[in-house]
Formats: sequence, structure tokens, C-alpha cells
Amino acid sequence: MCIMHDSNGSPDQRILDLVKNKMINEKQVLNYSYFRDNIPLKAKKGSTSSNKEIPTDVEDLISINTYLEQFNAVYINGLQGKKITGADLPPGDRIVDRINRCLEMGSIQLKPSGGFNHYLVASQLTSHLELGKVDEETLKRFEDLFNQINPLFLRAEAS
Repeated sequence: MCIMHDSNGSPDQRILDLVKNKMINEKQVLNYSYFRDNIPLKAKKGSTSSNKEIPTDVEDLISINTYLEQFNAVYINGLQGKKITGADLPPGDRIVDRINRCLEMGSIQLKPSGGFNHYLVASQLTSHLELGKVDEETLKRFEDLFNQINPLFLRAEAS
């Protein structure tokens, strides 16, 4: 068993409660921030509290250029042919948040409530991104993630 979750930079109380109540082992709780910088997980989990987790969503494991390429493909009509580049984005940790702020600053409305639908970009990624064209940075992050979570599932099956 494994819990894989986004991180807002601080522990999620619901997950802490699961660990406290011994419903899941702390070693089975991972979040995407552990994999964003290609730092071995043992170094991240053993780090001091001064190395606070970086707020991270699964989208942040994808390189900015790759994510924006797919974003621009999905929203080519809504962007009226303009493409958003990494240089257009305000600073920050989370790509989805950075794109939302960029859209707001440019008064670009891709959905009635503002922002964009990141599920459409995920669908584009899974259906149009060719594996041979995925950059090394993104591949390394997901390779590290799967190398860490696969043994957790294998141990669960063996029990």
C-alpha cells in the first residue's frame, strides 16, 4: 500500500492521523515534492525541518517546457494562437498556479471561473506525448517515483 499525494509544503493532518492511528506506515506515505528535484528520497526524508517540502503537484514533475507545450496545444484557440512560454510565467513553485496567475495578469479567460482545466492538459499529455520525446528531466523524476513506489505495492501483495 502507498499514499501518493500533492504537497502544499506542510504535512496533511488527515494523513498524519492515518499514521498516528497505525492505519498506514509512515514509510508508505510519499508526496510529489520528494521527486521534483531528482534528489534521492532517502536524503529528502532524512533531511532536517529546515529543508521544508516545496509545494508540489504531480504536474510539477513534468518539465516546464514539456508541460507548456501540451498546455499550448490544448488551448491554442483560447490563446488566439499565442503561446505561453516559461519566460511569461511569474515565479513560484507550482506550474498550475504559475499558469493561472499568468492568465490572470494577461486577462486571458479560458474557463468561466478563471484559470484553466488542468485535466485537459493531463489528457493531452497521456494521449499525445510520445515517449521518445519526453525530456530526460521528466523521465528521471518519474523513474525515481516508480522505483520508490513499486516495492511498496509488491510488499503489500506478498503479505
